[in-house]
Amino acid sequence: KKKLCTLPGISTWHEFTWPEMGDNAGYICTRSLPGFGPLYKFSPLQLQKITKDYVFEKPNPSSTIHTQPTKTWTAFHSSIQENKKELISQEE
Repeated sequence: KKKLCTLPGISTWHEFTWPEMGDNAGYICTRSLPGFGPLYKFSPLQLQKITKDYVFEKPNPSSTIHTQPTKTWTAFHSSIQENKKELISQEE
């Protein structure tokens, strides 16, 4: 198995896009926060240098349809005021 190098800074990015059309087609575009901050672009040539003949394929994530739960969920809900009152009453 060939050793694959990584994109510099990849651990700080949380948004990745692989445009198929337009000026950025073929590039991997990424940024630190989704929809915010500068967009870093890696050209096919840059990717080829980094990957050393490793062929990147666009991921094809799978998803499932939305389902309805069969049982109701019970979740605890509290507010800061409720927590404050409880702490005060415990101290008294």
